[in-house]
Amino acid sequence: MSATQSPQYSQVPPFNQSYSTEVDVGRKFGNDSLFSASTTPNITQVRDAIVRKDSWIDAFCGHPDFRLHPVTELYNGEGVGRRAGWIYLLHTPIVSIDRVEYRQAGGNTNSRDAWILGIAGGPSEASGVLVGPNSNTAADYYWAYPEKGMIWWGRLRFSLAQEYRVTYTYGYPSPPDWVRDLSATLAAVECLNIFSGKFMPPEPLPAYELRFERDINLILTTAGRKPLAGVA
Repeated sequence: MSATQSPQYSQVPPFNQSYSTEVDVGRKFGNDSLFSASTTPNITQVRDAIVRKDSWIDAFCGHPDFRLHPVTELYNGEGVGRRAGWIYLLHTPIVSIDRVEYRQAGGNTNSRDAWILGIAGGPSEASGVLVGPNSNTAADYYWAYPEKGMIWWGRLRFSLAQEYRVTYTYGYPSPPDWVRDLSATLAAVECLNIFSGKFMPPEPLPAYELRFERDINLILTTAGRKPLAGVA
């Protein structure tokens, strides 16, 4: 996005920022400044096409948005079997795991449940560390596997509903290049289909249609419709 462009957002919740711009769409026709306020289609119409195609990309890829998302989620405790002590995070890729906590019944000063912070690492990292509302609870530890979207408690084996709470960030610092490319290509296809004959690109129309179809197939084949690890 150039310094003269401002971010564009969808007009409906969750109001996501667009992956590409009218400049990217114009570049598909060999002209960065192809669209303006007085062209057909104009900038507003091209931007509307972009955000609608972006929503299709998110739905197709099973991803809410290719940007960073900080979340706090509750997980049931698995105390027995192969999943004992494990937490399988709902979203990947994981950028950071910020807090991992467990629920202590009646552990708060008002006799309500308290969330007790776990310590990342092994027994030595948690040794001598006191946590909790009154800093009088010996800390438990966990190992984090962000590349797999998994956390494993070293000692805790609760089997209760919503026993664990995890705060983490997942997503991408910026949309991958293939997402931006697909966004611009899909919007360019709509410009051809709806506004055909109202603006004159340098190439013959069938040549653009063939090239765009090939580009879309290549992008989708390369990226693949692969569900994110940890999403079921």
